[in-house]
Amino acid sequence: MAQLVFWTKDVERSGDPYIDAGRYTRGDVIEVVTDEHQLTKAELEHPDWMVVSAPGAVDDFAILLDSESEQQFGRMARLRSHYLDVDAINGGASVREATRAKAPFPDPNVIAP
Repeated sequence: MAQLVFWTKDVERSGDPYIDAGRYTRGDVIEVVTDEHQLTKAELEHPDWMVVSAPGAVDDFAILLDSESEQQFGRMARLRSHYLDVDAINGGASVREATRAKAPFPDPNVIAP
């Protein structure tokens, strides 16, 4: 078993996609730890975080911790490439059922074809 700590609150955006790329958004996983790991009081009581247990090893959830880099300029395009659908989790879905890929990074410096 693994425990996943993730962000449950919508965060106010700055309007700058490069600043926002480094911020957690609703559903972003903060950490994945083993079931034996003792979470701290701060982790358990944080008002904007939720902890769920899921079957599998920590490595099974690595995709939820992946970030994306913008290849052309070598900067972070987004803190997490995948997220958990908080509404699906609250509705009883498993972590695997609630895992979603984020939409492509909207780079304002790239002219769409």
